[in-house]
Amino acid sequence: MSQPAPTPSAESSRLLFNVFLIEQQVGAVLARALEDIGVTPSEFAIYAALEMHGEPITPSDLAARINVPRSTLTGYLGALDRRGHLERLPNPADGRSAYIRLTDTGRRTQSTAAAAALQVQADLDRRLGPALEDVRQALVTLHEGLDAVLRDDRGTPSPAR
Repeated sequence: MSQPAPTPSAESSRLLFNVFLIEQQVGAVLARALEDIGVTPSEFAIYAALEMHGEPITPSDLAARINVPRSTLTGYLGALDRRGHLERLPNPADGRSAYIRLTDTGRRTQSTAAAAALQVQADLDRRLGPALEDVRQALVTLHEGLDAVLRDDRGTPSPAR
């Protein structure tokens, strides 16, 4: 005889909601820090991912790396392109696709935005004090758990680490 599925506790059922609230707070803090630079938090993530990758990447590979739908990424790439911050290079292996990378101007904008984000990070680190390392470890554990859930749904792990 099978037993009924366990009912999650009130605290455990709030985990994803609390993560959502934290995501909103991170977005608000980054929006404030990036406001004078003219970059949104989502665009900052695109700049950062392109800079971290370090070499040209296809939009499809970038979308998979940062776990956003290709259609969503297309809008962000359009904004970067209109600013002259994105360069498209032919893909010799596939004439229908292109590689993308930041232009020199895009890298300067990314660097300025990263410096603003680092100031916010330093303030947060100071406020968290001794709890900082526990928070970092909890986030790694959360990322690994969410990655496992996604892997169960897709069969492959998320490349964003």
